[in-house]
Amino acid sequence: MLKRIFLILYLCSFYHVAFAETLEEREARLLQARKDYAAKVYGYSESEFNKRYGSTSDGSTVNSSYNSSSTASNGSKVSGTATVTKPADTAKAASTLAKRLEKAKAFGKASLPSFVGSAALTALINGIGWVMDEGGKVTKKADIDSGTGCGDCVLAPIIYYALLDGGGGYSPNFSSPSLAAKYLFDIRVARFQKTGGSYTLLRSDSNSYTYSCTFTPSGSCGADTIVVYFKNNSNYDQTSTPVLVEVNTDEIASKIAEKLASNPTGTNEKQAIQDAYNADTIFSLSDESVNGLSKAIASELSDALQNAALTGSYSGTNSDGSVTSATITPDSTSATGTTTGTTTNSDGSTSTSSSSMELEFPAFCSWASIVCEFIDWVREEPETQDEELEIDEQTVIDYQYSDHVVFGQTCPFSDNNLNVDFGIGAWSFNYSFSIICDYAVIARPYVIAFGHLGALIFLLIGLRSGSV
Repeated sequence: MLKRIFLILYLCSFYHVAFAETLEEREARLLQARKDYAAKVYGYSESEFNKRYGSTSDGSTVNSSYNSSSTASNGSKVSGTATVTKPADTAKAASTLAKRLEKAKAFGKASLPSFVGSAALTALINGIGWVMDEGGKVTKKADIDSGTGCGDCVLAPIIYYALLDGGGGYSPNFSSPSLAAKYLFDIRVARFQKTGGSYTLLRSDSNSYTYSCTFTPSGSCGADTIVVYFKNNSNYDQTSTPVLVEVNTDEIASKIAEKLASNPTGTNEKQAIQDAYNADTIFSLSDESVNGLSKAIASELSDALQNAALTGSYSGTNSDGSVTSATITPDSTSATGTTTGTTTNSDGSTSTSSSSMELEFPAFCSWASIVCEFIDWVREEPETQDEELEIDEQTVIDYQYSDHVVFGQTCPFSDNNLNVDFGIGAWSFNYSFSIICDYAVIARPYVIAFGHLGALIFLLIGLRSGSV
């Protein structure tokens, strides 16, 4: 029992002397390093921050991440990571890409400047059946239908017509089944004096399309269904040239939004959503119309890092359903030194150059594994049995403590100057070995710790062997 008490008292003394102050200083240093890092990130301009993060998307969600490292004011290297996961907003993504197209065209160049999302947007526009020229102008075939059909419909290879109610025959010819269905639906809205409603395609077969029909707010929609028939158009003229009209930005955004919402996991659709959430630096990063989505993500990533500064980590859920998390990790303690030199040129002018040295202390157990193994060994229960110790008691009355070895704690090195004359010019170089003293100051607590550990090892060996 006496051995155990003595061992515990020695360990407490060793911990207090070697590590108590060091651990407090270390915690303060880590906190300061995290705060420095967060402040630096918060101080980034929009262009700097947007260059440092990226977003990916699977169509339904957008995942954004930020990773970087920097050096804190106390010399510690610090790394930070932040992530944001949020539901994809297809309408805002479509509007962002349409606005980028509009502003890219405004540059007035013969060829449309490439912007983030241009390739995916072009593919989607082509899929709609529209055409975009080299300058970014988007055109489509003009509607050949009026409210009363397309007449002979010479530009339509197939014509569509609805079966009217009450044996009233058929509607005028239209170039699409939905337009023929709308013709009959509008008649029913007027006849039943409703404010509106909707019609939805139920099925199609070899010669007809069938739509369901509902009124707003409620009420019977006539026969409840609308049947549209179709056939080849005998008046179709293959040599006729369709009229092309330009598609405006709002119509592009609306049509692209429909495609993104209907198939968000498609190759082009998924890429378009991802591109919309990444910043485009050819435009102003403060322009909400083209970089609003990326700006919001940058703000959330930055806020998450600010929240992680105090404790090292953060996780939270925002009002829009997005989830943010961040960690800030000081890597290791580092010391730096700088050597400067001055050169005298032939014309009498001087130039100064500098070089830096850096020394890093990595994680303790990565370079002192034998000490960590020794600590594990200490935790093991010794197999020896306690024995009574016979101690001769003596009374000491004339003891007085004094330091027998005293060091001045001053650095023996000083600045030196070396001049080299080349005949046509001289080179003056300042050098100093005082950086060794700087490293020695940093290494001091480790040297003390190893000294105590050495003494403790000898003590424990004696205790475990029973010779003490």
